[in-house]
Amino acid sequence: MRTKQVEKKAKGDGVQSGNNFFTDDGPVFSYDEKMDFLYMICELDYKVVTKRREKKNIKYINLPCAFDIETTSTYHNGRKAACMWIWMFGINGICIYGRTWSQFMSLMEDIVTVFDLNCDTRLPIYVHNLNYEFQFMRKFFKWLEVFNIKERTPIYSSTVLGLEFRCSYMLTGVRLEKVGEELIKYKCKKMVGDLDYDKIRHHKTPVTAEELGYCINDIRVVMCKIMECIEQEGSVAKIP
Repeated sequence: MRTKQVEKKAKGDGVQSGNNFFTDDGPVFSYDEKMDFLYMICELDYKVVTKRREKKNIKYINLPCAFDIETTSTYHNGRKAACMWIWMFGINGICIYGRTWSQFMSLMEDIVTVFDLNCDTRLPIYVHNLNYEFQFMRKFFKWLEVFNIKERTPIYSSTVLGLEFRCSYMLTGVRLEKVGEELIKYKCKKMVGDLDYDKIRHHKTPVTAEELGYCINDIRVVMCKIMECIEQEGSVAKIP
């Protein structure tokens, strides 16, 4: 556990609650600051919890974790095309973002090493509307299992690396804005009006501070909700 070697101590202070959980003012790192991000999560105090699944015990890292992407769509040679232009990932309120899938996959390899993940030891990663993100990332991972309630609508999808993506929309049944409004203990509201979805972007398009704040806040809302669920249910393994 925590075998990844990192070189620098991370900076950042924010609103913390039990277990060093950050709410709406936690540290945010760019991909270029990945080592700082890894240092912070290596320092987290957490439990590994167990759930019986498919006739064997599966271990889960008991931390709130979220992932999200922003995409843009346009027409190329008469055909509609879409691409991801920024991704956001967070653990326990500590956030990092990048611009390409290769960066995200590199980070995931480090996360697997940090938490010593495998098919039987998993990190649950919540995604609001997983069915959308899954269509963009499905070819980047080797999947152990994908559970769909209907075609192209996964509730969860597990990789052979031990990364288990779960749909937080299926858990809450409401839009992300409503999730933020209904938070009880860890307050964090989804930002509205700071991102122009009509603008065509790609991975080299400059991102303003306001746009980045909008993007990061989406995963903060999800992490706050999952942290509340962990505390209400007793562990991440007991969340429905």
